[in-house]
Amino acid sequence: CTMHPEARAAAERQLRTLTCDARRVLAIAQRSIASPPPRFEGSGPNDCNVPLEDFELIGLYGIEDPPKAGVRAAVGRATAAGIKVAMVTGDHADTARAIAERVNIVRASTPGDAQTLLVVTGREIDAHMPKSDAFGDDEDSETVAWWSRVTTHTRVF
Repeated sequence: CTMHPEARAAAERQLRTLTCDARRVLAIAQRSIASPPPRFEGSGPNDCNVPLEDFELIGLYGIEDPPKAGVRAAVGRATAAGIKVAMVTGDHADTARAIAERVNIVRASTPGDAQTLLVVTGREIDAHMPKSDAFGDDEDSETVAWWSRVTTHTRVF
């Protein structure tokens, strides 16, 4: 979206507020196009024939998808049994952190806990995946409490 710096900063603050409240966020934007609109051609954003720039941000829409009933208790039982619980999600890192806190994968009340735990995005996982797909080196999975922005391809590791 084309935005003044103050408007962009306000939108980023609102995004942070929503994601830190465990919300999935959709940005709603608009742009005028020729009437009738062109028939979509292309395979994606790099070669399509429709405009993808100069949109006006209308607002942000936060959606809550609460954890299923019993997840917090299951995490507690697993942790008590000595199992390290990790979360893999396609959500924004701040959304993932807030959800992890809600289900006690991360305890927000423990000083420094959230700061010392590692959030890994799907791109970062892809960069650490073995080229041979042998998946024998699980060193990274020992220190990660939750993964965010993970694609379906990455989740198979």
